[in-house]
Amino acid sequence: MWCSRLFEDREGSLWIGTEGAGLNRFQDVKFASFGKPEGLAYDLLVPITEDRQGNVWMGSYGGGLHRYHGGQFRALTTRDGLSSNLVASLLEDHTGALWVGTDGGGVNLFRNGAFRVYRTRDGLPSDRVIALAEDREGSLWIGTFGGGVARLREGRFTGLPSSDARWASRATRCSLSPSMLRGVSG
Repeated sequence: MWCSRLFEDREGSLWIGTEGAGLNRFQDVKFASFGKPEGLAYDLLVPITEDRQGNVWMGSYGGGLHRYHGGQFRALTTRDGLSSNLVASLLEDHTGALWVGTDGGGVNLFRNGAFRVYRTRDGLPSDRVIALAEDREGSLWIGTFGGGVARLREGRFTGLPSSDARWASRATRCSLSPSMLRGVSG
């Protein structure tokens, strides 16, 4: 077993995503473990985030997207419109919409209970989305495996401006944070 993600929610609970041991929550000096018996469809959990309603969202590498609310899990998979069950990144944007980056299925916008999928045919440089960030102007930045970084702004994808073409070929794995985007969102 290895820890794949750590996340602290608004109540101060530490959520621990693992490979092979499901999800664990450390709250008030106690551990609670969640796996298939508790409603998780898959036990390799990668990204974890919390939305403004207090739902904790987890992406799994094979079992889709999971929402934890009111002590229960709900799985959303390709049967529900998610483009791939290999979820690699999550982000809630300034409007409250959830963005779901997948390995092979592009990026999904989840709003009002429905998925809108963006893929290479829509201008995304790669369908293997591994990192998501939003800048202060509301643009979505998408880090991909094999395609570099792209920005989605007003419905259009553009590549990250770079005067060094070598960067694009080497920057296949990245982690984006909003502070990293200062000065490149113009």
